[in-house]
Amino acid sequence: MKGYYLVIAAESVCAVFMFIVLMGLFSVTRISKNKALQFRRAVGATLMALVIDALSYVIESGNYPDAMKFVAGVLSFLIADFVLYFICMYIYAELQEKRKFNFDHAKAILGFCLGDTVFILVATLSGKFMSITDGVVTYGQIINYTAVLPSFCEIYIIILILHNRKVTGTRSAIIYSLYLLIPAFSVFVLAFVYPAYSLLYIACSFSVILIYVMILSGEIMEFRTKDQLITEISIQDSMTGLKNRNAFEGALPALKEEEKLGIVYCDVNALKRINDSQGVEKGNNRILLLADLLKRSFEVGSVYRIGGDDFYVVVKNAKRVEFEGLVNTFIRKVSVHDSFAAVGYAYGAGADIFKLISEAENVLSVDKLGYYQSNNIRRV
Repeated sequence: MKGYYLVIAAESVCAVFMFIVLMGLFSVTRISKNKALQFRRAVGATLMALVIDALSYVIESGNYPDAMKFVAGVLSFLIADFVLYFICMYIYAELQEKRKFNFDHAKAILGFCLGDTVFILVATLSGKFMSITDGVVTYGQIINYTAVLPSFCEIYIIILILHNRKVTGTRSAIIYSLYLLIPAFSVFVLAFVYPAYSLLYIACSFSVILIYVMILSGEIMEFRTKDQLITEISIQDSMTGLKNRNAFEGALPALKEEEKLGIVYCDVNALKRINDSQGVEKGNNRILLLADLLKRSFEVGSVYRIGGDDFYVVVKNAKRVEFEGLVNTFIRKVSVHDSFAAVGYAYGAGADIFKLISEAENVLSVDKLGYYQSNNIRRV
């Protein structure tokens, strides 16, 4: 009798978990409607099975009419086919998202489960399934065969999973197989702990929880991916692919900690004149050319498009000679293109980064003034 109470308590706890999972599914958005439908059915069937099985233990162990004990006993076995069917249908829905099947395997799944249901009903009507004497329920040896068709169904699905492992991926194939193997293995293990009781539905709840965990992990991964994408978009310049002002401002606290820091500031000469006389597309091409030269001259992660045609370059962990060498190489590349860009730079402590930027701007202004004077261009 004490064992009955333990099983009833365990199934009640599992039923509560199934109810929580069922409610939690309404907040899940990443899975398809078909998968969501099949999984809700699997959770609902498992919840119903746990409740029915717990009630059957209560009824069988209590002073209830024989008819109630008979119906409760039969139902506790029949519901297993519904649980298996919907779990298999969820796995099949997973596989259908990976590839299109020429044969409708859902019919085979239904055939196995329906065949077992018919077998139980026939055995019940023939009186071989169970009997009740003086209020005590006794199951016949035929119940040992009620696991045959469900086992074939599980084997069928596992073969289908393994056959399509190249499409689904080995990791997914293993996970799909575990959805079926966990209940089977759990029943086998639990049978040694409580050999007098059937703990199938507790084992099925393990499988349902595993599926739910995998669904949630997928949700979390998708949210992280979206969050990462949003973050990347917010700190990346769409035109040049370089980091933008947001990225630079976000990097400022760390840059201030640098012992030595080199700052390069550059922009396109006479951009407004180019836009007005040759068109905006020509001006954009100059901006893209400057961005390309910066990418080829400095580490991409250290180049920022601050706005318009203004670019900052941050050089860390370099000696003054090394920094000036990089800048001079870049200036030579610019000069090949008729010195279309002005360049300013400064070197010092990271703590003085704003002072360095100001110094770089002053050098850039001098360089730009020289360009305008040498080309007889009136600065606008």
